[in-house]
Amino acid sequence: MGAVSGAAAGLAQGGGGVGSCLRPGLAGGVGTVPGAVQPLIFLFFSAFVGAYLLYSWGTQEFERLKRKNPADYENDQ
Repeated sequence: MGAVSGAAAGLAQGGGGVGSCLRPGLAGGVGTVPGAVQPLIFLFFSAFVGAYLLYSWGTQEFERLKRKNPADYENDQ
């Protein structure tokens, strides 16, 4: 048999195949994705919760201020 090169050499030597031959940095970096994404999830979740609470409060306050004050109409005939 002849010399093996390229992706086949990576598989024969246990190097992980085509992905590890072309991009050696990706093989070890995939496991770090959950650790990198977790702070972003917390950041976005807290921002959405804050925006929802602000929107909810603003809507309730608007509805409260939109109502008529019965004390303004006590002396009407």
